Amino acid sequence: MDEITSKERVLRRIRDALTHAPVQPPKGVDLESGIYPEPDDELAVVFAQRFIGNGGSFVYCEDIEVAMDTFRELVREQGWGGHIFCKDPVVEELMRMAGIPYGNQPSDAVLKKVVFCPCRYLVASEASILWDSSTMGRRAMALASTVVFVSSVDQVVPDFRTAVRLEKEKKEEAVSSSFLARWTGLPGFTDIDGEPVKGIGPERVFLVLIDNV
Repeated sequence: MDEITSKERVLRRIRDALTHAPVQPPKGVDLESGIYPEPDDELAVVFAQRFIGNGGSFVYCEDIEVAMDTFRELVREQGWGGHIFCKDPVVEELMRMAGIPYGNQPSDAVLKKVVFCPCRYLVASEASILWDSSTMGRRAMALASTVVFVSSVDQVVPDFRTAVRLEKEKKEEAVSSSFLARWTGLPGFTDIDGEPVKGIGPERVFLVLIDNV
């Protein structure tokens, strides 16, 4: 009985404190300025450096012609022939121009181990990639061993808040995505003994960044 009374007493004091405590909203809080310092270099350079630090493989291409050569070289070097899934019309056109075979059927999202897809935004402050699930499919991202993101320099934004603002503007223009996902680094964990454990998601992520699109 004493224990119940003690609990009630403590709860009553907490309740009274919350009820009568004056609400003092913080003054002078800046909700507009960015929380990250201004980068010392171009956004694309900042993104590339941090993206590599997150475990990604970065490839810069001066134009579309160089990008197609890069696609061919990656497929040859990595042995991806016959293992590629792609369902985005823009990237599919690049694949056809480069003469690279690929699958775009729902079953290919499960069977193929390499996925080529476009990006929505590249966030320089954290080197994360925002992509639209309709251009890849969530199953492909979970099952593929390698993902190759294809993007242009003008898709690099300074921070995540800018990406959200731009996405809202696109929604107002009825050009919205079905579901935005965010890649922030290769998945992985450490077990109790300190041994690395693979997480869910691709083992390798490439970004082909095209300039002068």
